[in-house]
Amino acid sequence: MSFKPSTRLLLGVMLAISAFAAFTFHSSAAHSNAVLPAISVTIDPVNVTIPAGNSKQFNATVSGSANTAVTWSVNGIAGGNATIGIITATGKYTAPALLPPGNSVTVKATCAADSTAAATANVTISCPTAQVQWFSPGKVPLGMSTFTINGTGFMNGAVAKLDGVSLPTTYVSSTQLNATSNVAQSSSGNITVTNPCSAMASGPRLIEFGAGIVVTVSPSPVTVPTGAKQQFTATVTGSNNKAVYWAVIGGSVNGTITSSGLYTAPLGAPAAAVTITAYSQATTERSGSATVTVSGAPQTIAVSINPASATVNTGATQQFTATVTGIANTAVTWQVNGVTGGNSTTGTISSNGLYTAPATIPGSPVTVTAISQADNTKSATATVGINTPPPVVAISISPTV
Repeated sequence: MSFKPSTRLLLGVMLAISAFAAFTFHSSAAHSNAVLPAISVTIDPVNVTIPAGNSKQFNATVSGSANTAVTWSVNGIAGGNATIGIITATGKYTAPALLPPGNSVTVKATCAADSTAAATANVTISCPTAQVQWFSPGKVPLGMSTFTINGTGFMNGAVAKLDGVSLPTTYVSSTQLNATSNVAQSSSGNITVTNPCSAMASGPRLIEFGAGIVVTVSPSPVTVPTGAKQQFTATVTGSNNKAVYWAVIGGSVNGTITSSGLYTAPLGAPAAAVTITAYSQATTERSGSATVTVSGAPQTIAVSINPASATVNTGATQQFTATVTGIANTAVTWQVNGVTGGNSTTGTISSNGLYTAPATIPGSPVTVTAISQADNTKSATATVGINTPPPVVAISISPTV
């Protein structure tokens, strides 16, 4: 069969179109059967703790899609809100000023191309506890005055209170606040700081205004005979707490004083004047003192020990007693060869003077010493000889019947 040239051309075109259509069909079928890559989202960081009111940048990475855009939400709310925190379109999260329920939220990044692809991060909202440490100046001037509160854990929006009354407060840093007071007369009080994210205040810290807390002691100066008593009185101004702690500087060698201020002079006169001090119970940094001259014979402390020498079998015991004169404090510290309480080599001694010899005879002489606890330059010493006990003699009779 033969065709005209025009017919042959038409047939060629038709065959070409059929071949192209077949190729296109198979190509489309193959494409429709191909497995597309899965879309996934990752978020960084995954777990984080953020102080209330602070911000944190989150980053999301989309894989398997040309469209890498994400939408951000907090606890399922697009963009969040003031209660649970706000997140921007770029993933910058700002924690709420107050702690949310449970103190935690969930930040979510969702793929814009496929809402089933998402990633979440767990966010814990913390609220630091403020701590007040010191003030500058140490004593705040009277009238309208601004002072610095130094400490730790302060947040923007923290409020300082004086005895429970809020003061105008300016945030400087996490370690500093400026507060303004208006106190008319010398006094003292307690400063606390409360962060905006919690109702829990810091521990109170004493602050002074004007002259602050002043302690005076009377009478002063005064002369007291040896062994006699003298009542002292402390007056505290600038604090509602009028109580004081009493002390005799130098210890009992210079006398003793009761919690009510009744002083008893030592039995012998100290070489120098005695200082009686009353410390404010509101703050022991504030105190007042009185000067006492103890009249009478100079103080003479003496220590004696009994027995002055002893012989003890190995492992046996010997009771020593010490007598202290010239002072009301008669307590002593016991030593064996210069060691308080002794040891297993030279023997041990109890706090009441009971000496126990070692199990074997030591290689050097043994001494027991009693030292005055009121004046450790005064002591007495006893020598101790250690013997091996004689062997036990056993006698047997045979026959026994």
